[in-house]
Amino acid sequence: MKKFICLILLISMLVLLVSCNENTEFTQDDATEENTVSNQNEDKAKTYTALEFGVYESYLSGANHKEDVKLSKTSYSAMARGTSKNINVLGTEYNIKYDESKKGYYYNQNIDYFEDTTKEYGYEFGINQNTGRVDKCLLFHNNYLETKDTSPKLPEEECKNLAVKILGQYVNVDEYNLQNTQKSFYTTGGRYETYIFTFARIINDIETKDQAYIEITEYGDLIQYIFTCLGEMKDAVAPNADEISAIEKCVDEKVKSIYANVTEKYSIEYEIREKYFVKLEDGKYAMEYVVDVDLTPEKSEEYGFSEKISLLVYV
Repeated sequence: MKKFICLILLISMLVLLVSCNENTEFTQDDATEENTVSNQNEDKAKTYTALEFGVYESYLSGANHKEDVKLSKTSYSAMARGTSKNINVLGTEYNIKYDESKKGYYYNQNIDYFEDTTKEYGYEFGINQNTGRVDKCLLFHNNYLETKDTSPKLPEEECKNLAVKILGQYVNVDEYNLQNTQKSFYTTGGRYETYIFTFARIINDIETKDQAYIEITEYGDLIQYIFTCLGEMKDAVAPNADEISAIEKCVDEKVKSIYANVTEKYSIEYEIREKYFVKLEDGKYAMEYVVDVDLTPEKSEEYGFSEKISLLVYV
């Protein structure tokens, strides 16, 4: 009888042991499945959509242009026109009158413009409503050469250093690259040349719209500067090389879809002329592309023409 009872107890223990092992294996399998789903979600490639904006009614091609997203500049009045304001620019104070306000589609691009014109001078200043900074400055002297008399002309490098000094009053210049230098000239009151320097923040080898445009005369005086999103991209994380590759494939497909309905009429070639990493007014980041499209008639002797399209890809 005792042997029989022992046998029953042994069988019961074995059943319990098997049951426990089965429950443990199930839990481990379940956890593994959850991790696999989670990892798959993390590794899933991000998808992108190219959106056309800034569509013009004057496009000649008859292609499938469409305003997928509306990005525009708007003008409005924030105060009574002619309202005077004292504005300090680079240590000099000006009393100048309000003209209008403009809101752009980049982040913190809401500007109040003030301007005034006298017999000798033309002034225009743009004050950023959100930061209080003067984001646009135009100082034009109608008889500029008369004030220079025998002043020496400066080489480009010295003019660049002056531009860097101005930029340094607003941001850390070490965070910006000199992207472009261009020569221009004025003829009012005599002919003189200027140097235009464009500085930009670069992230992951991508040019951002965190930029400064500064124009200096050959005598070393500031003519104008324009700041766009200055300092606003400091902590931004730009797309990596693989993401840019996927984004530009998307851009390529978008361009082809826009012109798909006119391929029999035109031979089409296109290239990306400009691209920027941008922060938009709603705080979202995107890649902005400007694409030049050349169209040549297939079956006529008509001249070809070009269209410029703007595309946005949220990142």
